[in-house]
Amino acid sequence: MATTEAPRVALLLVGNELLSGKVVDTNGPYAIHALRRVGAELCETRVVQDDIDGIADAITALRHKYDVVLTSGGVGPTHDDVTLEAVALSFRDVLEVRQELMDVVNRVFGSDAEAVRVWSRMARVPSRCELVQDAEMRWPIHRLDNVYVLPGVPQAFEKQLDGILPRFSAPTVNLRTLYVNLGEGKIAEPLTAVSLAFSDVGFGSYPVVDDGRYRTRLTVESRHPQRLEEASAALVSAIGREHITEIHDGDAVLR
Repeated sequence: MATTEAPRVALLLVGNELLSGKVVDTNGPYAIHALRRVGAELCETRVVQDDIDGIADAITALRHKYDVVLTSGGVGPTHDDVTLEAVALSFRDVLEVRQELMDVVNRVFGSDAEAVRVWSRMARVPSRCELVQDAEMRWPIHRLDNVYVLPGVPQAFEKQLDGILPRFSAPTVNLRTLYVNLGEGKIAEPLTAVSLAFSDVGFGSYPVVDDGRYRTRLTVESRHPQRLEEASAALVSAIGREHITEIHDGDAVLR
């Protein structure tokens, strides 16, 4: 059920491969749109190396600042999969082998003793963590307090994030996009005045280059439809209706 206040969320992406450019991240963009779809407020995204201390420091900072922290990556069986160790360090916890996770490893790799040995590393989790599981998940999400540890493989990340999205639902954001045939310099002062008058409404300004129809794209967004209407009307009046070439609702992605 939707809450009256949107949870403030941080996303922590883990992996040397992201920072070196060997892998192009898709989990971040997916999470941005998924969280917005359910009304959660994504406030910060960080990318860190496969370093236990660095990951732990980031988790500690983010979990004290935001309602929810989602991590992506570093939960596999190899040497650089150290996210769970970092979570334990952040919470001053220790890793333990969970029998229910070992049962999954044995079920999947039971006929291959070497594979069981390698993959059993994934059964070691912080002692106080909750295993979040549903029928759609082959492997559970690890949750400790407000930190949710998700995999880095995009298909698995997307499926697991979708499974917990209802936990973060809130009234969704209503968005209106206005296209203006003036440059940002011309509209800076009226836009600032309206944004100050409607401090509970979000405003955005995006210059458009080499487009013959309009030069600036403005957005107005609010969780309250009435405030969206009032703020939009004030903005149109302040800029001048003759300078507004198009108005659209629900354009969540600006191209």
